[in-house]
Amino acid sequence: MTGLRDAQDGTTVDVLDRVEEKTRGRLRSYLSSRDDWNQSASLKSLTEHAVRDYEHRALVELLQNAHDAQAPGDRAGRVLIRLDEDEEAHGVLYVANSGRGLSDSNFDAITDIARSDKRPEEGIGNKGIGFKSVLQLSRRPEVFSLRHDAPDPEARGYCFGFAADDDIARALEALGHGADDVERLTEDVVRDVFPLCLPAPRPDLPEAVRQLFASGYVTVVRLPLTSAETADDARTQIEQLTDGPPVLLFLRRVAELVVETVSGETASQSVLLRTEADHAGSGPATVVRVELGYAGTWALAEQAVPEALSATRSTAASPGVTSATGGATGPVRSACPWHCGSTRSSPRAVSTRSCPWDPTRWRRSPRTSMLPSSRAWPV
Repeated sequence: MTGLRDAQDGTTVDVLDRVEEKTRGRLRSYLSSRDDWNQSASLKSLTEHAVRDYEHRALVELLQNAHDAQAPGDRAGRVLIRLDEDEEAHGVLYVANSGRGLSDSNFDAITDIARSDKRPEEGIGNKGIGFKSVLQLSRRPEVFSLRHDAPDPEARGYCFGFAADDDIARALEALGHGADDVERLTEDVVRDVFPLCLPAPRPDLPEAVRQLFASGYVTVVRLPLTSAETADDARTQIEQLTDGPPVLLFLRRVAELVVETVSGETASQSVLLRTEADHAGSGPATVVRVELGYAGTWALAEQAVPEALSATRSTAASPGVTSATGGATGPVRSACPWHCGSTRSSPRAVSTRSCPWDPTRWRRSPRTSMLPSSRAWPV
């Protein structure tokens, strides 16, 4: 982020300009090419189909992004999930993290299609699709972040939502289109262009976001829920975070996960803390002891996969690969199955011959993509 200049409200002017120019550039590209080859409409259809594979896992995707926002090797990250049922018509879901603020490349990845600025070994997610799953909960997602190079409550960075009809109309007017054309062109853009490709500045911070910044969080995703059905889905996804092995078990860069629900005069909060220490290990398997407070103490075993195998980037179990637990003691309880996914920071896999679950069913689990070929059990 270069040429930083701060507006009176604390937002970086150059960042606001970059957000606006991103949408103007996309509109120019769309309008210049749609008559010959409407790539925007094709990409929108393709992305909407891809996002369906992430159904009911938007919260897991945001948690993975929060994990990846922490620096590699960091074990002190903080994440907050808050469902405020009193805000707006159907409630608002917040996901905040204490990691690094959004950089230019982070912003470009969020506002593009199937693009990620993370190398496979850098974190959990790297396909560039996961964030798009928030559309299943909210048609008006917003992202607020401090400057990645100077985390400070007074130094805002990328703060943006995504263009509504009025935002698109103003952008078209800025491109020189007359009033007679703007209404028709706005309808065409809404029909053909994927909504998350058209960011719009949000320089005015909601009070809840201001409070989260003041509490030490650096990036906040704000999701005004679309309907009563999506509000129910959000509640279910929150409940699933504690179904089976706690989700924090697999997020090694996060030390604290706070989950809050606010409804009227009633508020509930649970805090899950994570500490990790070497537990055992010999040969190719690594076993660590993970303390999760009220969620118990767990052993987490992992085994690296040869580079040639990991290059396939497959999240499926791989026959012939040694069991992730090696010779670790203790059976896997039926209530505590293995959980596999795709962190890829150390690519891993497990043998289908020793998996105690149906891989087809596992693929539909909300935990898919959390941590590949790791076996976890209480100790």
